[in-house]
Amino acid sequence: MLLGWTGKEASEREVLLVAHPKVALAVALESTPNRLLLPELDIEHAEDAGQLTPVMQEAPRALWTWATGEAPLGHPAVTAADGRAERNAEVAFSRDNRQQHWTAPARPVPPVPITGITTSDRVLAVSSLAMFAQAALAVGLSTADIRSAVEAALAGALLHPAPAGALPRVEGADGKITLYLDPPDSPGRQEGR
Repeated sequence: MLLGWTGKEASEREVLLVAHPKVALAVALESTPNRLLLPELDIEHAEDAGQLTPVMQEAPRALWTWATGEAPLGHPAVTAADGRAERNAEVAFSRDNRQQHWTAPARPVPPVPITGITTSDRVLAVSSLAMFAQAALAVGLSTADIRSAVEAALAGALLHPAPAGALPRVEGADGKITLYLDPPDSPGRQEGR
């Protein structure tokens, strides 16, 4: 039985998931169904519309945003300037479609930190992220812009863990922000946008 579904609904959904060849192929390729079903997200053509259904066209970026549960299809990512209804709708869509971020129980902080991270360090880190999100919205960034920045920063931190207090290199020019994932003197420097 699939979690969260009971009886007939669970068995129908289980048959659909197991029977769909693209789900099995995604598992075999260690990928996701989204990666097999959606167009490549080429930065130069991210906003070019492609055929989604016989009567609907949509840009690859919008398709990925929708398929990953970030914003409803046909609705741009919200900003602080959007009304309460639009912001609430995006939160509800995210909650319904990104349940792994909303339903997981909070992990208790062990009495003796295993990794050396204290409760106050965790509170400071989460508070800093919350303040970043508030400040980013306040200056006009959309939720999509904020998610991209966080993903790029997280990728940079995973690729090159920095000593405490070190910040990644961020540059802005021509209306574009570039976050460098590799040290500036690295020969194969990668960029996140």
